[in-house]
Amino acid sequence: MRLHKPHWVTHGIHCKSTNSYHSICSLDIHPDGTRLATGGLGKAGGTVIVWDMSFIRDPSKEPNATSSKQLFRMEDHEGCVNTVRWSPTGRWLATGSVDHSVIVWEKSPAGTHSGVFGAKEKFSEHWRRIAALRNHSGDVVDLAWSQDGTRLASTSIDCSVAIYGVSSPNDSSQSSFQLLTILKGHKGAVKGVTWDPAGRFLATHSDDLGVRIWRTADWQIEATISKFFPDHADQTALMRLSWSPDGSYIAAPHAVNGNFPVVQLLNRNRWQATGSDLVGHEKHLTCARYNPNIMKKAKNNGFINILCLAIGGKDRCLSVWSTARRRALVVLRDLFTHSISDLTWSASGHELMVCSLDGSIAYLCFTKEELGEPLSLEETVQHHRGAYGQSLIDNLLNSSRSLENNFSHAFNQKTGSVVLETPEALALQRQQEELRQKMGNITSSNSGVKVAEKVQWVNSIFSIAEESSKDVSMSSPQKTGAISTSISKSIEQPSVVIVSDKTSTLINDVAIKSPSNAAAASPTTLRKQQQEQIPPPKVKKRVEMTTITGETKTIEKRSSKTPVGVKKRKRIRNLDDDEGEDVPVLTATKTTIQDRHPSAAKTGDRIAEKIEDRGAAQTVTFRAPQLKVPDQMDLCGNRAQFVCDHPIDGPIVVKVANAEGGKNAVHKITGSQSTDGNVKTVWTFLSSYRFTSHAHSGKWLAAGDVNSNLRLLWSTGCAICPPLRLDSPAQILAATVLDDSTEKLAVLTVSGCLTIWKLSVKMLSSSGSHLGCSMEKNLPKIVLTTKLDNTRFPAVDLTFSPGEIKHPVVYFKLGSSALFHLERKLWVELFNAGEGGEDSFKRRAAATLYRTCPSGPLSEMQKFGRLNVLVTGDLSANTPSHRRDLQEFYDAQIQVAEMFGSAAEFKFWLNRWFQQLVIESDERRIRQVCLDFIGPVSSALNTSWESTIKGLSKRSLMKQLFPHFAMNLGMQRLYVEMKELFDNTVDSE
Repeated sequence: MRLHKPHWVTHGIHCKSTNSYHSICSLDIHPDGTRLATGGLGKAGGTVIVWDMSFIRDPSKEPNATSSKQLFRMEDHEGCVNTVRWSPTGRWLATGSVDHSVIVWEKSPAGTHSGVFGAKEKFSEHWRRIAALRNHSGDVVDLAWSQDGTRLASTSIDCSVAIYGVSSPNDSSQSSFQLLTILKGHKGAVKGVTWDPAGRFLATHSDDLGVRIWRTADWQIEATISKFFPDHADQTALMRLSWSPDGSYIAAPHAVNGNFPVVQLLNRNRWQATGSDLVGHEKHLTCARYNPNIMKKAKNNGFINILCLAIGGKDRCLSVWSTARRRALVVLRDLFTHSISDLTWSASGHELMVCSLDGSIAYLCFTKEELGEPLSLEETVQHHRGAYGQSLIDNLLNSSRSLENNFSHAFNQKTGSVVLETPEALALQRQQEELRQKMGNITSSNSGVKVAEKVQWVNSIFSIAEESSKDVSMSSPQKTGAISTSISKSIEQPSVVIVSDKTSTLINDVAIKSPSNAAAASPTTLRKQQQEQIPPPKVKKRVEMTTITGETKTIEKRSSKTPVGVKKRKRIRNLDDDEGEDVPVLTATKTTIQDRHPSAAKTGDRIAEKIEDRGAAQTVTFRAPQLKVPDQMDLCGNRAQFVCDHPIDGPIVVKVANAEGGKNAVHKITGSQSTDGNVKTVWTFLSSYRFTSHAHSGKWLAAGDVNSNLRLLWSTGCAICPPLRLDSPAQILAATVLDDSTEKLAVLTVSGCLTIWKLSVKMLSSSGSHLGCSMEKNLPKIVLTTKLDNTRFPAVDLTFSPGEIKHPVVYFKLGSSALFHLERKLWVELFNAGEGGEDSFKRRAAATLYRTCPSGPLSEMQKFGRLNVLVTGDLSANTPSHRRDLQEFYDAQIQVAEMFGSAAEFKFWLNRWFQQLVIESDERRIRQVCLDFIGPVSSALNTSWESTIKGLSKRSLMKQLFPHFAMNLGMQRLYVEMKELFDNTVDSE
């Protein structure tokens, strides 16, 4: 490790007699590592300075005529600047101040400028203010950009959190930053904020005794954690918390354990403490910041994944922690003369910088042997996708490829030799050519343009509606226009307990190239490398799923004998059947859910079916090969662990483990606690039957076994009620919380029976026996029971939908999903994975498009990020079957988005769906959509037309759909007709 303090990085002398400097309250390293931004006080008030990092890294370097240590100085704030944060792409710098404002800065292409009017000093860069956001009535304390750079969160002492959205990544006007919502719920000053890397949550830290977790889908409170944060209001001015790069933990400062200040690690699993505190500091802690990378180090002929965390506090002490060590990696005392106010890591993960209120900063550089090497962003994204279904980082890496291919394909297919009939079509063609030129610039500039900037240009393709409505009028073509320091040994801290389950496990090693190499390689080279690394897929026979009612389920074998009352039917052989193959036939009279859309059937791939109606019930026959149904414990390697809340011992780790050894094996569930590095077993539950599934809440857990028993246990290990008997072994269990006293438990058995129970139980304070405590009252109440076919396409996961109703959602083997609507008592298909197996074009489309889709309830339910496909990023529908699959996919998405999605999700899928209609020249449906969204010509007409959909104005949406006609000039006549109708309708308002 190398450490030094660049004495020249200051905001000026505050008092010469005391040799004190103006405070530096915040700092942040630019994503490309070339700049450092500092914020705090200056001679004229609030000051922000951009520094050249090369002089900080190399103290021997001297400035010359073409370089200076200060790149630019901004003094637009009227008060002290509390926080500075670069956007993930480095394009914008956001600053928050005590003047109640947030200012967003952007680098201007202009040359040398002075920072302040009349100043003599010249700077090599010029940063201009592009937005001033004033939505707080108190000091702005902290800022945080989402990992994809599309949202900005600010906190204030006015007890609120403001969320801003970037409407157009390429529009640098003030209007591009729009207020999305203001979160109100804290009762004290909010002094810290951080984003979930998966994009599902936002965490805030305040003076009102705790941390709050907000859902980004609806901006409601997901959880409130206050147990470890006693009433120490106004003890610190800052509470900068941080979310780990793998998404599993939140490091919250200003916590207390036995009157000692600690950093509390909160587990994403049920939002509870991990049982390990980071101790050793003597005064309250002000900031914690995770290394933005997941690091890896070689160990035992393999690699281990590591998280690194830096902590600073009012004791002027800096500590750096690593999950690879039981104690702190680095402890630096008396590095400053005042409190530590902020921390920042470089994008490489090997540089750490610290600032203090004494007006100085410190620079630390670690080696690969000390911290390890960072995982590539692709590997991090792969982890987020597998654990949480999505990743905000993914949007910066992969959105350009899919949109570029889709756009270029549509352009080449639909332009051709089209005769331009109207001036409007000429304007449409010019707009199309501009978009094509933008895409060409992105493709050709491999060295001159950064990957993030390419992504921003490509994302602008689908936000052209807003720009076109302002800049381009399709009806008027004329407008187209070095200090050595010993490490203190006083901190005796056990290693951080990593609770790993399927939702909080670090990344498995994946052989993917680093971002720098991947960015420089051509698409053709990358494609060849992927083909060399990935073996060709095996050709699999088509297997389909359907659901039948229990009353009519019968399995028939081909035989010369025919049951009485059933007419013998001749089986129609499938084209992919082996000659002479004996395939069983499934007969049903009613289907409640299908795994494929009827219109998606291909002529040569249709399943054998024949319908007869000669005085008997209508019957449909399906091929039904018998498959082994894997249970929940099979999928997690027969071992699982999670955290529950013990009434006396606090958070405990519960482990469910199946033993090997056949019938004589003893399977067990244990609850244990780690104290000072020693693991203490609190309780153990033994079973002679292998466990098949598990679920848990904070105070109880459930486990199913192969003997068709379902056991409900308190977190103390005692039984809530006698074992419940099921019709078959429980394949998957899932639990969710309705309110403080009511929870739901869903059970899907091997036979396909889905049962949902409501549990209304109270946690007893005693850890002893619960006999004589009215177990009958603790018996769960059945909410519903339904049946689905779980033999042909096995279910692999079960969960509940977000929101208040909590509909059960089932996920099948190839990625299909279905929701059971509790109010209508029926199944609704959420996603149909198609008939192409693991290489289905629908699966490919879903895995590609989810990267650019906004997060919301629909995205959370469909979990497209878990689809592991061989090829992503290419949606070129080059065959009729692919075009049909893509259109069916969009048709289904727009329907479920209207029913279950958020307004942002509906708008996203509406644009994709309408664009595909234009590409396919589906004039009939395009006309229907336009007429419905335009509405009646006169508002005086008494019609049942609704002007909004999902809370969005239909006519505003229509204005954003018009530019999609540029994808197909063959639709110019329809465009002119609909545009004239729209203009006449708007004029009549």
